[in-house]
Amino acid sequence: MDRTKDPENNIVQKFQNLTSYLGVVSTEFVLSINPMLGNWSIEATADNTQSSAMFNVTNGDLPEFDVTINSSNVYIPTQQLNLTGTIIAKSFLGKLINGSVTVSLKPFYYYYDYYYFYNYTPLNKTYKIVSGSANFSFTYKEMGYNNSYWYWDWYTTGVLVNALVTDELTGTVVNTSSHIRVTDSVYNLTMIGEPQVPAFGFNYTAKVCSLYYFL
Repeated sequence: MDRTKDPENNIVQKFQNLTSYLGVVSTEFVLSINPMLGNWSIEATADNTQSSAMFNVTNGDLPEFDVTINSSNVYIPTQQLNLTGTIIAKSFLGKLINGSVTVSLKPFYYYYDYYYFYNYTPLNKTYKIVSGSANFSFTYKEMGYNNSYWYWDWYTTGVLVNALVTDELTGTVVNTSSHIRVTDSVYNLTMIGEPQVPAFGFNYTAKVCSLYYFL
C-alpha cells in the first residue's frame, strides 16, 4: 500500500493493490488548486517493509530554475564517514546556474506514522555554485557526534537535507529538500509471513527479506 501525507501528517491519498513491473510502481497524485505548503511525504509498504520520501510544496509560481540534491540514500553513523552530496541547479531550458547555495541538515525520527524533528538549530553551510553544481560535505564531528551542537540517538531515523539556491544573475531564490535514512548497517532484514502466535510443538516457519543499501 502507498499513501501520501500533507505537512500535518494527514493522509490525503491511498493507493492500494498496485502492481509493480521489475520492482517499479508508477502512479499519479494530483494536488489541489491551493495545496498546503510545506514538506509532504510519500510512504510505500511492500512485504512488511516500509520506505518513505519527502517532497516540498511551495507557492504556485513556477520557479525560474530547478534544484536537485544528489546524495546517498543512507547514512551509517558507526562508519564515521562524511555525509556528502552534490547540488545541481539549472533552468528548465538547460541553462546552468551560477550563484550560491546554503545546505542545511536537521535530524528527525519516524514514530507511529509521524515525523518528529528535533528542536535543534539546523547545521548550515554555504557553497558557491559554478556551472550549475556545488559539492557539499559534513563531517561526522560536525553532525554532532562527540559535539554538543546537536546529537543523534537511537531514535534518529533520518536527516532532512535542505538546499537554498540563489542565482547571482537575477537574485532568484529556489528551495528544495530531500531526506537521507539513518541506519546502523548497509543490510536491512525484515521478517515476512511469520506466525503471530507460535504454536507449541509445531515448527516455526518464516521468511526473511534482506535488503542492501548502496552508499
